[in-house]
Amino acid sequence: MSRPRYRWWGYVKAVIRAYPELLARYDALHSPSVTAGYGNLAPGAGPGDPTGRTALRELPRQEQRELEAVQKAIEKTAALPAGRERLLVIDLVLFKKSHTLDGAAMQVPCSVVTAKRYHGDFVRLTAEKLGLKDDTPEPKNRDTMASWQSGRKPNDC
Repeated sequence: MSRPRYRWWGYVKAVIRAYPELLARYDALHSPSVTAGYGNLAPGAGPGDPTGRTALRELPRQEQRELEAVQKAIEKTAALPAGRERLLVIDLVLFKKSHTLDGAAMQVPCSVVTAKRYHGDFVRLTAEKLGLKDDTPEPKNRDTMASWQSGRKPNDC
């Protein structure tokens, strides 16, 4: 297995994978209780307004930050060309965990290289939204399409 280029790569992938569960917890915290209040108390005589209590409940600060970062990355990805295909790859591979990148590429359909690019772009975008990615340019991959088109093998010096 290759070593990730960035130290934060595994952390960001874990944040993205946890997004569906965090979103469900967030929604549960913000949905008002529809259970009838049984007891001797008159309506509204309990400890505060149920709507107000619902509005004040939040996820822990770090989890809220992670949830918002993934939501912003989803919004930005949806606005990109082929945003729907990109999000389908992310949904199948990271959210549902039902496909590998190869399987997701067949489902979309797109090439495996394109699915890997969509995956990497989303992870880097989420890292940027979390404030983990600095502004230094990424190192160029020697294994680029230009080197193959020139007839030169990628590892030739």
